[in-house]
Amino acid sequence: MREVPRTVRNPEEHDLPAIRASIEAFGVVVASELDERTGRLVVGHGRLQILKEMAAAGESPPESVLIADDGTWLPPIVRGWSSRSDADAEAYLTANNPHHREGQLGGADARRGPRRRT
Repeated sequence: MREVPRTVRNPEEHDLPAIRASIEAFGVVVASELDERTGRLVVGHGRLQILKEMAAAGESPPESVLIADDGTWLPPIVRGWSSRSDADAEAYLTANNPHHREGQLGGADARRGPRRRT
């Protein structure tokens, strides 16, 4: 898989086993997002980490991941948004992260749906 520059400071603690289980069950349903101004990823760090591990292990690419002529995996990445500043990019990263908005790690169980805070 081609290397995609990550956000300098990603505040997320990923539930990698849950992300892997979701990708294995459903494919890559949500695309990662790239900030055109910085050339760095702002959404999807955990997904790309799992995909990189799967590719390195010789696994078959999940649904929605294309394969280049040279065999490189091409995961879906949304492009076109440009942050106005580094602070803007970090604010978007945090705002677009459901785990930070809800103050929890893991967010949802694919078998039961989203967790509800009481």
